[in-house]
Amino acid sequence: MRVLNIMLGQKAGGIEQACVDYAEALTLGGHEALCITSTDAWVNAKCDAALLTRVSFSNMGYWDPFAMLKLRHLARAAEGEVAICHGGRAFRLASRALRGICPVIMVTHNYSLKDILRADAVFTITRALALDVELAGVAPEKIFHLPNMVRIPDQLQPHTLYQRPPVIGAMGRMVRKKGFDVLLRAAAIMNARGLQFSLRIGGDGEERAALEALAEELRITRTVTFTGWVEDPVAFYREIDVFALPSHHEPFGIVLIEAMAAGLACVSTDAEGPSEILHHAEDGWVVPRNDPEALALGLERVLSDPELAASLACGGQQHVAKHYSMQAMARRLNDALDAIDKPQLLEVAA
Repeated sequence: MRVLNIMLGQKAGGIEQACVDYAEALTLGGHEALCITSTDAWVNAKCDAALLTRVSFSNMGYWDPFAMLKLRHLARAAEGEVAICHGGRAFRLASRALRGICPVIMVTHNYSLKDILRADAVFTITRALALDVELAGVAPEKIFHLPNMVRIPDQLQPHTLYQRPPVIGAMGRMVRKKGFDVLLRAAAIMNARGLQFSLRIGGDGEERAALEALAEELRITRTVTFTGWVEDPVAFYREIDVFALPSHHEPFGIVLIEAMAAGLACVSTDAEGPSEILHHAEDGWVVPRNDPEALALGLERVLSDPELAASLACGGQQHVAKHYSMQAMARRLNDALDAIDKPQLLEVAA
């Protein structure tokens, strides 16, 4: 099937990475994927590095009439049979420009469901989002649960050896919902208890200056390092011992399944996505949101018990290999696209 894989965001983030992942999984499933992106977008270099077929054009928003004409022309020239849209701008533009040309699928990477009733089908990254989409008025037979995916190492080898002192790592956009303030407060609590460790936070964003100021206020600047935007996540995961995800709100958590795939023991809050991904004490350690004391206790527990850490790392790596690998998602994408291509939509097994 010839699939238009559309992402019109400019910045770096999980949705943009998911666009690349989808293209690779579609190719793995035997489809022809054409990535359609914005000019000068961050995702373009990722597409090119993965040797994906890409076309880019400038656009001012989903209401841009020239962008609509351009997208219609691209779809017809590529003989696109279905369009998969990542992000609100891509979906709202495609749902107007491609009507009558091919089915338009919205991937709900977050809880922004504007214009969702225009979708011919909806891919949801969590079961909770699937329920919200149904409550918004989308027919159940048009909803498919397709979580995000991750690249799995050829050989599964959990990370079990701690550095001295061990390194806790976290990564993401520095915005309020990611809860990095809670992680810093947890680090201060652990410092006060005399635990030896260092904390490495990768990423950038509007909250970085405030977080650096909070680290000063908490007197943990010798403990924490802000690395800036991470260009090589694989190297980042290789250089840490335990991964922490302190989010207040996390629709999915691509960094979480990346860390699990890298063989790291993970301590996460019970945010929306992580609470579906993790099974407490089996493949990760789950703590309540917005609770620095609980996060500190969870990290202390994992750092003080190497056998527990090894068990979580092994369980997590096996879990993502089975349920979130490119191969697993290629099969589920095939099932979904086959169903959408038929007059009667079929249910995709979870």
